[in-house]
Amino acid sequence: MKISTNMLKYFSKSRLGQKFYGGIAQPKYDNFLNNTLPIIESGVCTLSYVYATHNDKKIPNEHKPSLQWQNVLSGGIGMLISAGLNKGVSRLGSKIISGLKPELMVDSHKVIDGIKVGLPILVTSLVMRFGVATAVVPVSSLLEKIRNKRNKKVDK
Repeated sequence: MKISTNMLKYFSKSRLGQKFYGGIAQPKYDNFLNNTLPIIESGVCTLSYVYATHNDKKIPNEHKPSLQWQNVLSGGIGMLISAGLNKGVSRLGSKIISGLKPELMVDSHKVIDGIKVGLPILVTSLVMRFGVATAVVPVSSLLEKIRNKRNKKVDK
């Protein structure tokens, strides 16, 4: 028996999936989704990275805890700052939109929608996946050193 790995495909075609997507695709949920999707994405990615690191046979066992600390710290910090950062970038996007001259663009509504949706997600994702991840490397190394010292004390 073969199990499908693409459960979203079947969910989206089901009656329940159609009701869910039809309900959530309302314009009144735009701000909520813009502020929550990066947080959900960060949580799912963090759990996926930790799981993949744990199961990867090419990574030596002594390096796995440090990599898992990096994933958890960057994901956690990213989730904490993403909502505020996303709101700030959304306000910046609104200022950019107010300065645009729609008569100079062919499809101004597409540009405006792109700025509203794309700019907050792009900036928040860049900060969370690159900026925060780079900043937590020294912290995770320190936590791993502390953990190793405690393990050596317990072994003695």
